[in-house]
Amino acid sequence: MLLNDANHIVLLYKEEAVLLGTIDGTVRKGRNRIKEYFDYFVKLRPRGKLKYIVCEEISNGHYDFELYEGEKLSTVSARFTFVLEKSGTK
Repeated sequence: MLLNDANHIVLLYKEEAVLLGTIDGTVRKGRNRIKEYFDYFVKLRPRGKLKYIVCEEISNGHYDFELYEGEKLSTVSARFTFVLEKSGTK
């Protein structure tokens, strides 16, 4: 997978997935809508730092993202929830 490539990131989501983006107030359902978010987000050259995670079928945790608007750096702290699905043996 290519880092910061919206097309590749979106493939990690099921077609009917729902995304509440880290820096977005819009609830996005489906890959097309989720891609709209990542098309914008990757332009900010995000670098994530995982702070804490509990990993099960539903994984929750906290992370910080460093984002650049031009040369201005900002840090966004957020929490996340991922619902995971087993595919074959993986």
